[in-house]
Amino acid sequence: MQSRISEAKYTTRRRLCRLAGSTRSSERRVQYRELYIRKFRLQGDYALYLSPAPAGGVLDVAAQRSNSPNEECFRVHTFDVLTPFPEGGQVAVLETYNGGRFLHGTSSGNLSLTSEGNDVTSLSQIDGRFFLLHSPLGASHYRIKHITTGLYLSAGQERVSLVTFDSRGFAGNARFEVFSCSRS
Repeated sequence: MQSRISEAKYTTRRRLCRLAGSTRSSERRVQYRELYIRKFRLQGDYALYLSPAPAGGVLDVAAQRSNSPNEECFRVHTFDVLTPFPEGGQVAVLETYNGGRFLHGTSSGNLSLTSEGNDVTSLSQIDGRFFLLHSPLGASHYRIKHITTGLYLSAGQERVSLVTFDSRGFAGNARFEVFSCSRS
């Protein structure tokens, strides 16, 4: 009798671990949906946009450059996810407008533009290139969450990085408005 109870507890614990493990962000299954061309404007009084840094950096926030209107644009590859995120939103991979370089995040809060695996349409599992674009209920802005680390994209004075937020909430530099590349 005691061994049956122990075996039942073990089986139940193993099932729970399998269920919990199947919903971890890095193990979520995805399927390619479609491509959008978008730009991300930092919410605030100034028209500052996320863009690939010109001097070999990763990303910076700058005014729109009139000589190259698409420089601030990103190819936003969207995906359907089997298990939705509690905050809702759209799962996406961000690629530079001219193609071939993908925004990639690390647990240390660093960002890089990588050229690994150019065919994102065949991805089926979340990796370091995946972000969640979500907007709090009733808000006009989006937050960009790096899925595998849970950190948020934030535009600082010197660089754009991934950051955590404390109990005081979100800083203004982590709120983005999303536009089609034909608008500013």
